[in-house]
Amino acid sequence: MTVKAWTIRVLALALVAGTVAVAHDAERKVDVRSVAFDAHLGSAAGWTCTKADKPELDAGGAVIKQSRLYRNAKSQQIAANLVATATRLGGLRDYSVALEAQGWVRGNHEVVSGPEIASLGRPMLFRLERLHQGGKRQLALAWFVSSRRQAHDLAGAEFGGWTDLILASRPPLWIELYATTDAAQDEASTRTALVDFAQALGPMLAKLAQQESGRLGANA
Repeated sequence: MTVKAWTIRVLALALVAGTVAVAHDAERKVDVRSVAFDAHLGSAAGWTCTKADKPELDAGGAVIKQSRLYRNAKSQQIAANLVATATRLGGLRDYSVALEAQGWVRGNHEVVSGPEIASLGRPMLFRLERLHQGGKRQLALAWFVSSRRQAHDLAGAEFGGWTDLILASRPPLWIELYATTDAAQDEASTRTALVDFAQALGPMLAKLAQQESGRLGANA
């Protein structure tokens, strides 16, 4: 390889690095502490929030998290974790990994199609996963959405987020939904309830991601 070719390659790498650095610098200015889950997600198509913990914020206001409990008319209960960030992709997480650390074993999973998401122009696709610990069983739901993209796992969300970091100066807000419910008694009805919950809350989360991206100045 000639010196000229090496120079071109080095300049190209420097340009990519510079683009990522600029994107990071711009994105760090997106403060999400004002994202109000409470104002938008109190109830959704038969599911009512019965308890909402105080939102947790990181030091710079770059990531906001909240744990909530939802219940339907049949008294089925779902514990949901919500995370929103336009700044630190590391703020998104795979909560099943945390459950593994508590002794839960991850079983098989499936990708389920939900309703059409108007802002994305395609159906919702979310992950259902089975976990067990001795005689205990849980079903877990995972979905990640921004105003532009969706993903059913953390790797897909991070890939989409990094793509936006390179292509946009201020990437859109990402919202994560991770929910679990006890499945020890009747897995079939539990699965039905979790799918119903995902289909009820999903469009609302997508709409919230789009609205908040515009309000916060991130790219919608």
